[in-house]
Amino acid sequence: MTWLADRGLVLRSGAAPGADTAFESGVDRADAKVIFVPWDGFQGRPQVFKTPPAALASVDQFHPAPQSLSRGARALMARNAMQILGHEMATPSLFVLCWTQDGCESHATRTRATGGTGQAISIASHHQVPVFNLRSPNWRDRFLAAGKEQGWF
Repeated sequence: MTWLADRGLVLRSGAAPGADTAFESGVDRADAKVIFVPWDGFQGRPQVFKTPPAALASVDQFHPAPQSLSRGARALMARNAMQILGHEMATPSLFVLCWTQDGCESHATRTRATGGTGQAISIASHHQVPVFNLRSPNWRDRFLAAGKEQGWF
């Protein structure tokens, strides 16, 4: 992650245990990361950006069973929209780097095994933001080729 930060890219993450915190720990500079939390005090962190209505609406649009979610789970899913589209919901990420058990990289391949990251992947797919899953074969080669082609780094 430091390699990406050194090239001017900013990490958007959600402070969840696992890949989120692993990615975040790889970025030393505070100006190279924006961490969205679903509520004040989540994982001991302040909520810097309040969740906008559009992020909450994305839960109904992209979650396979939004009616079954608790208020807390809805907030967690809404946070994914901010990770993909920014705090103002208008600045899509250049790409998504993630890890899921099933290697999912699109809404079409989302399964129960994709877990909560599936919400972010579905939103990214809808907004044509490329997803590179560290569990997928050749993710690194595809990521580097896309980065060169798109001028990300």
